[in-house]
Amino acid sequence: MEWAQGREKSLKKKQEDYPHDFRDQDTPEISLKALHQSALRLTKRAESMKRDRAARLRDSVVRYLRQNYSDANLCAAQVAVKFNLSEKYVFQIIKAHTGKSFGEYLEGIRFEESEKLLIHSGLSISMIAEKVGFHSVNTFHKAFKRVYGITPGVWRSQRLKMNRSLRNN
Repeated sequence: MEWAQGREKSLKKKQEDYPHDFRDQDTPEISLKALHQSALRLTKRAESMKRDRAARLRDSVVRYLRQNYSDANLCAAQVAVKFNLSEKYVFQIIKAHTGKSFGEYLEGIRFEESEKLLIHSGLSISMIAEKVGFHSVNTFHKAFKRVYGITPGVWRSQRLKMNRSLRNN
């Protein structure tokens, strides 16, 4: 008898802890259906939270790269340490978000910034190379020529000439 009363108390307590769906159900089948629906809602919520966390993490990693591209030593290992991730996961985040490898994405950011500086500043090519995170002006020249087909100096001259002719027309 004492056991039955304890069991009844335990069941009442569990009913209070469960969502409304489980209270006063007519049959075990209805209770099971309600439990299944609640499990589905919880699963969807957990998946949504996981997606939100992954998106926030991705945005944080991308923002970090955009803010620190000028560090010539910036690498996936450094990002992994910063965000307490594996290096492999950093590579996966960037690839999934951009379709590019980590190196390609970082180099792209550096070239975007170098274009701005080449057009809008009077800085020397070597100063620009340093400002955008290249170890040396030679490395910058080689990478720039590989991507653009011309050296940064020639690119700058062509752009400035094109901008002048557009303003004159």
